[in-house]
Amino acid sequence: MKNTLVFKQENLNNAEDPPFDTAHFSSFGKTGFLRQEDTNIDNPPGSPFGKNQAQCERKELLLGALPRIRLSRLLSKPIRAGDGALLPLKGVTFSLASGKIRHLIVRLSGGDGDASEIYLPFDAARLSAWRITPESLRPRSPKNTQRLILHKPVYSTGGTYLGKLTDALIKNGELRLLYADGKPFCADRIYADGDALLLRPAEAYPLGQPFPPALRNEKSGDVPVRFAAQINRSVLQYFIREGKLIALTTSLPLFGARSSSDITEK
Repeated sequence: MKNTLVFKQENLNNAEDPPFDTAHFSSFGKTGFLRQEDTNIDNPPGSPFGKNQAQCERKELLLGALPRIRLSRLLSKPIRAGDGALLPLKGVTFSLASGKIRHLIVRLSGGDGDASEIYLPFDAARLSAWRITPESLRPRSPKNTQRLILHKPVYSTGGTYLGKLTDALIKNGELRLLYADGKPFCADRIYADGDALLLRPAEAYPLGQPFPPALRNEKSGDVPVRFAAQINRSVLQYFIREGKLIALTTSLPLFGARSSSDITEK
């Protein structure tokens, strides 16, 4: 028997509370991509059921303010039109430069062409337990945005096929992770998006790591060397040239580089 948990409004204003995920107050069915902890949630003390359940289901939250939500969960919700009709959500658009989600792609009919869909603002739309209600039904232009639609093929810029897009993670209105056949990739690796998604190769460890303080007093001969705050290619070239690359890498914390798992847990 599935239970519906209550989301309290004050949780949004308490920085100490864990991030809100729509899985914590409603059941979205099987997507195949939920974490185990998302599907086995204990009922918190004081959760009202029965007569108060309808009140809980009427809670609406701005999509742009949600700390985290999966694209697959958004796609499971219909869009409520002004006349009360429920329209299917096809996908979203995003800015390639910033990763910000810009529009909801709403399907108007069974056709697949551009004429059968409209673009509505993402930030102003509200999510309830079973539908999405846009603040405005006036169509917007998708100029300077990319379309994010499930099942699109994903390749690296080198031509390696990585799988089909099976899901995406959106945090605070920004695209953070892509899932190709269930494997996570950082969204900042997107190089281009068209008929397929192209991803840049991952940066080699330890690029981007904070420079270790223990090596700040490094000298080339008798001349002190000034390093950037983060390890870049120039820093690596210096330590390779000086024969000290092992000293550099062993002074770094294990797995400290920014990775898809870091984004998932934050």
